[in-house]
Amino acid sequence: MSPLDLVIYFLLLAVIMILTGYFVIVKPNRLKREWKLVAEGKFKRAISRRFTTNIKTATVSKVFLENGGTVLVADVFHFPPTGTYIKIYKNSLGEFKIETADLL
Repeated sequence: MSPLDLVIYFLLLAVIMILTGYFVIVKPNRLKREWKLVAEGKFKRAISRRFTTNIKTATVSKVFLENGGTVLVADVFHFPPTGTYIKIYKNSLGEFKIETADLL
């Protein structure tokens, strides 16, 4: 192997390491920050079910709104009192959050 081949191999290795770092560290953090509004309305009730596999246990809840809408959310354990105006958000990684909104 010539020294030029070694330089090419090291440059290729450096590019692979940079791309791996980007897709493992930077991109998931960026996706985690981008929240999209899924639904909003007055909270009526929620029904929760727990599913267990060999790898993971997940809780899926069906949220009912007073305007007739329903939304499936995953891994949300605490819900506000009935009649509270809520906003449900989801990010690109499939995480959900529920915020209570103050109406004037």
